[in-house]
Amino acid sequence: MNSAATPLRVRRPGTPVGVPRVQHRASWISRRARNVARRTLLVGVLSGAAFVAILVTMILVPRGARRAAREIRTQTEVRSDTTPLVAAVARSTLRMSGAEAALAEARTAAAAPVLVAAPPDTLSPFVRARRDSLARAAAAIARLLRRVEGAPLPASYRALGEASEMRDVSSVPALLDSLTEVERSREEFGAIGGVDPIFVSLTARAADIGRAIQSAAEGKRSQLWREIATLTPKPAAVDTTRRMRTDTLPFVASRATAITELTESRRLLALARMRNDSISRREASARQLASVTASPIAMLAASLVLGAALGFVLALVGEIRRPRISDAGEAEFFACAPVIVRIEPRVEVAERTRRKADHLVPPLIDLPTPVYRQLYAQLADSVSHLPRMAVIGDDAGTVATVAANLATAAIHASRTAILADTDFDTRSVASVMRVRSTPGLGDVLARRTEWTSATVSAVVGRDRGLAVLTAGSSRATAVLGSAAEALAEELAHLGRHYDTVIVSAPMSRRGTVAAVSESIGEVIICVRVSRTYMQVLQRLALEAREAGATVRGVVLWDTEDPVLEAAEEEAPRVVRRAAVTAEREPAHAESD
Repeated sequence: MNSAATPLRVRRPGTPVGVPRVQHRASWISRRARNVARRTLLVGVLSGAAFVAILVTMILVPRGARRAAREIRTQTEVRSDTTPLVAAVARSTLRMSGAEAALAEARTAAAAPVLVAAPPDTLSPFVRARRDSLARAAAAIARLLRRVEGAPLPASYRALGEASEMRDVSSVPALLDSLTEVERSREEFGAIGGVDPIFVSLTARAADIGRAIQSAAEGKRSQLWREIATLTPKPAAVDTTRRMRTDTLPFVASRATAITELTESRRLLALARMRNDSISRREASARQLASVTASPIAMLAASLVLGAALGFVLALVGEIRRPRISDAGEAEFFACAPVIVRIEPRVEVAERTRRKADHLVPPLIDLPTPVYRQLYAQLADSVSHLPRMAVIGDDAGTVATVAANLATAAIHASRTAILADTDFDTRSVASVMRVRSTPGLGDVLARRTEWTSATVSAVVGRDRGLAVLTAGSSRATAVLGSAAEALAEELAHLGRHYDTVIVSAPMSRRGTVAAVSESIGEVIICVRVSRTYMQVLQRLALEAREAGATVRGVVLWDTEDPVLEAAEEEAPRVVRRAAVTAEREPAHAESD
């Protein structure tokens, strides 16, 4: 048993006996063409719906717009004339400006002081000359002080001390002598060269003497300024007690009245302009709505283009949101299990349909091709024994067809097999095998009948019969998960009477996959190419593993979905007669 073997494909490599290669190629091309046609049909349906919706919208919108434009025109009011309001605002502005100017003039006149004329200059010519000479001396000392502040060097200090204005300062000659002595000593050290602490101290001493000369000069300048101040006459005094008696209350009242008039004029003008703007907007909207129109050809072309684009986008978005399985690689990735077989379209072989027993086999049982026998060989053990297997999937018809063909392969491997159905809604196994649908598994679980009475035989080849336990009454059980223990007990009981037990368990009801997986222990998943959603496959594999089952592999269904007919309460008479004949005739192997 090799569950991870390379996936099997019907008629690849090569074709079956009696099937031309051209016919096989034509079937493959036909299958791909059907897939393309299915996608094209989806896009066409969505595009057609979008085309109709857009066309109706483009027809109805202009009519509604024109009707709304007429209503807006009938409700439009007369515009307000703002010319008198603008003139009133201008008059109020001029009146307020005049009141402001008059009030300012009155306040200026009321606050203006009365100046008293200064007394005439009664100084003698000698005093005036003395004042002028003192002013010149103060200016000279100030100029020398500015030079010292700009260049504090011994030469600047000596020029300041030797000025004629500083001769009457008693301390200046001594300071000059000291400065001369210090400079002489510094020159002696400068001739020797190098840096000495005594030289540095002499330099600091020279700076201190210079600052002393500067302080004496500043004192002399202050003395001159004080003497000049005593010789200068006093300016005219201002009499702050004498004011003009001006009443500003009338001017204030006039300005307040002008401000009130201006505010009211501006308010009325703003209201009128807002009303006119609203009327203008409504008229513009009416004109815009009235202009919404297009020719029939333009509307048809636009609707066609937009409909096609929208249909393609909707189909693409739907495919992206819920992607489908497209190949074996995706199926293996989402199921975390290998693809063990690929089911492709059947090709009828004339040599295998000449016997009467072949015509009695249900149409969905594939006997000519070896794909299901190879599937059985991969799932069975080394002695070609497969005790039990559950077939799960999203489509009831596909799951029932694979399960029925797998059970048929067990019969052709000389094993006794029974096929059980858990699809209580569509009863897919009964439709595939063309047997009666009731009583069945549901009635057995409800303890209304025994499994021996519910089992029916179906013809699956010459002298070959398959025991089928159909689903039974749809009212037998609502959720199979509630009867998991009873199901496990019945399946174990069937396993003691048959070599192989195959269970068809599509996800038609919640809990079915989990209950069957827990009872059987080994499952295979049926995946339809371009129809099974990736999320559905992932959920099926997860649900089976959470129930404790082993996912043996994936069956890739790459052909059309089987067409199921309504299951009958009783099996067709021909089928029943053929089944009885198959049981009574001696068994012998069928030649392939």
